[in-house]
Amino acid sequence: MTPGSAISAGKVRRLAAAIDTMTRGTAFLQGRAAIFGQADASSAARHAMMLANALRELDRFLNVLLNELAAGGGLHGPELRAFRRGCDAARKLSSYPDLLGGKADDHGLLREMSMQKAALRRVFAARRLSVGIAPSGETAPRLPQVDLAEIGAYYADLSTRLVDHAESRRVAGPAQAARPDPA
Repeated sequence: MTPGSAISAGKVRRLAAAIDTMTRGTAFLQGRAAIFGQADASSAARHAMMLANALRELDRFLNVLLNELAAGGGLHGPELRAFRRGCDAARKLSSYPDLLGGKADDHGLLREMSMQKAALRRVFAARRLSVGIAPSGETAPRLPQVDLAEIGAYYADLSTRLVDHAESRRVAGPAQAARPDPA
């Protein structure tokens, strides 16, 4: 499909569902950020896993949205299947900047959130296996500071920018598609 051409009704429904899921997911996590932000010493492992799961869900929502934007933006066949198999949103955004419209700093921010998620999982594993002692005998990792309200706002903004970029590409038609995206 080329920019400016019509999108099939099925693609429109899937894209609308992906946008709705992303919107509801970010709103849910932003609304519960204060609850997720409260942790006491007895539940550090549970709290770490809850935060890691929240980050994972936001990343999943973003991946679904990216997949639908790529399908509506012109990827098809083997290239679209390979794109959908990828589960790293940061890599998807940096690999297709013209198609998806991600900014250069989005890659770094998404990578940073991925590292936070990994750190939270290490806290969970260390605290779950023993009280305060990691499996290797080292002191258990500390719970990283995660501001779900801020992260949810970033994901909401990112999804809005991506959808707006896709819409501007569709409306602009073929003449716009030849120009590189300003970054």
